[in-house]
Amino acid sequence: MANRDMAGQANIAFDAAMEMYRGRNMAGRADITFDAAASLYAVRNMAGQANIGFNDIWDDADWGVTALLDAPLTEASYDAGTKIFTDLSSYARTLTSANAAAFNTLASGLTMMNFNGTTDLVDAGVDMIGTGDVTVEAWARWESTGEGGNGILLCNNKFFLGNNYQLRLAVTRNLYGSVAVGPIPSVQLNIWYHIVVTSTAAGVTNIYLNGALLGAADQDAGTPQAAIQDLFIGNRSGAASNTFDGDISGVRVYDGIPSEPAAFARARYIYDLPRYNTSIFLDRVLRMWANRGMAGQADISLDALMAMYAERAMTGQADIEFTPYLFMGIDGDTGLITRY
Repeated sequence: MANRDMAGQANIAFDAAMEMYRGRNMAGRADITFDAAASLYAVRNMAGQANIGFNDIWDDADWGVTALLDAPLTEASYDAGTKIFTDLSSYARTLTSANAAAFNTLASGLTMMNFNGTTDLVDAGVDMIGTGDVTVEAWARWESTGEGGNGILLCNNKFFLGNNYQLRLAVTRNLYGSVAVGPIPSVQLNIWYHIVVTSTAAGVTNIYLNGALLGAADQDAGTPQAAIQDLFIGNRSGAASNTFDGDISGVRVYDGIPSEPAAFARARYIYDLPRYNTSIFLDRVLRMWANRGMAGQADISLDALMAMYAERAMTGQADIEFTPYLFMGIDGDTGLITRY
């Protein structure tokens, strides 16, 4: 580090580092050392390069899927007059809340829809789960097990993603003829969780919780059956049964299964983590990203990054991927990076 004489270098925007990453097309490439990554900065003279949005790293097309629905369910995406939420996908669907939506505010300042556990639901207007390959994603925070002890996150009355009275996550594609499940309990109350479900046209299903496989791999959720209603968020049907009790946000439905499902689940979880759970951070780098508001492109000095590098005594360590977002996850007990 000293030989590189990096102390005193100009600040580099977090986004500029991402531009270097994208420009070199390093995703999925062979490992490189931390020193090599640092040298790229010097060689490419990144200081002063144009910023690039962090969101650009997470292009759905890179995973071989397209979003059929992208519903943040935030207060900013809600029109109180019409009770309609914005769909950010290219389909711009109309998502209608059955009631005047209520919201909870996170420490990050985001306001997420709070489902009342009795009558709330959001109607997506159509079903986009279908009977083929599909991936669904959502963030959720449970306040109880839900109406009747069963809380529904997503449902078309054939496909169900929700929990039972033991807070065990379950997925079915044929009205509970067959069910893919997580352990008992799968979640705890009043904690934000990220959920990804992949399911094939044959019903082979995997559930990922906070970026890690939940339960057994390749479970049978039943041969997919055609929907008999629109896709509902937070409820089973218009009759208001099995209403979710708590917050739901970041609901996305994709038109297939990502090229690397496990990596996709980890990447999506890590990308949004600081917004939903400010008490857990992957590492000091992400702590600085979240606390300094770097999603908004605040600059961070290279010296600070180098100091962190030295403190972690990484000199001489085995190579690390330049794409840690895709290959690392959270240790639930310590909050530290875990390699996969």
